[in-house]
Amino acid sequence: MEDSSSRKPGMLQAHWFRMLITCICVVAVVAGCAELYRRAERYGTRVVEAHPVDALVEITNPPAWLDRQIVSALLDESYQFLQKDEATYQRARNVLDRDILQEIAGIYTGVDTVDGKTVRRQATGFNAWIKQIPEVRRNVAKDKSVQTIQILAEWRMPAAWIRVGEMMYLVDAVGTRLPGDYPVKLRQPSRLMVLTGVELPLVEGKAAVPAPGELWAAGKDGQVGGDLLAGMKMIGALGNQKYVQQIDAIDLSNFGGRKDARAAWITLPTVWQSDQGVAHVVQWGRPVGAEEYYDIKAAEKLKVLGELYGRFGRIDAGREYVDIHMEGVRMPKLATQADAPAAFVRG
Repeated sequence: MEDSSSRKPGMLQAHWFRMLITCICVVAVVAGCAELYRRAERYGTRVVEAHPVDALVEITNPPAWLDRQIVSALLDESYQFLQKDEATYQRARNVLDRDILQEIAGIYTGVDTVDGKTVRRQATGFNAWIKQIPEVRRNVAKDKSVQTIQILAEWRMPAAWIRVGEMMYLVDAVGTRLPGDYPVKLRQPSRLMVLTGVELPLVEGKAAVPAPGELWAAGKDGQVGGDLLAGMKMIGALGNQKYVQQIDAIDLSNFGGRKDARAAWITLPTVWQSDQGVAHVVQWGRPVGAEEYYDIKAAEKLKVLGELYGRFGRIDAGREYVDIHMEGVRMPKLATQADAPAAFVRG
């Protein structure tokens, strides 16, 4: 009889066989769990669809400087859309419907077709205050009693006024027109500076104020014009000066010498006027960074304005005009001081 101690191990006792059995068991368990998950998910979907969750809508990050009535009007657009019919209302309540979140974003930044023409929704209401909607998400309460559809927006910030005739319009830093038409006669004190004499874009061959959400594109190839760009640079140079409140506007009417090649391209009408109602002006000259010929640099011009302000308390020195675009300051004599110097030379 063969000694049992000398037998080779059977297949059931082989290491490789035991490993095989273990792997088969693991695969079976994983497959079973996956099937249970799929069934649970399908069941959960049916439960959610059968028990929709009431939805509130909010704009999560409105800027503090934007009027609350404007924010409310923007929010109302979403509510009107979600309540337009029963199907849309139920989709808003279904926490599994992601497509409707994209549709909500499109309310503000999408397009409509009206009479066969594409109409940008940015031109509607207050929508142009919103640059884009990076995200719309759902926040469902733990007890599933309510959910909040949260709209996260990227906002445009006003950078300047543009005056056209007796109306004023807001633009952001890149020249996008913002919502609203503001009569000059109702102008309120504002930290924003006013640009005048800016060329109008061509709309269907005619010069016209652009629609909200569109660029003030009076330049080549549909880009912002050089006058507006120069005006924005002027705002950057003047905005933090202590005398800025004495400047009524930045006038770009003669930008590029388009009216008078010998006159200053940019002038600064001040808050003071002559007896005839004509604003006293500072003749600035060429744009910031584009000084040529006899024009001194912008930093020198700012220094001159600071010296005038320090000496006279006002940048117009009480005169109808002050010319600072060349070396030395030129100004007319005061009527009450016939012997006053015609020029103020810095010493």
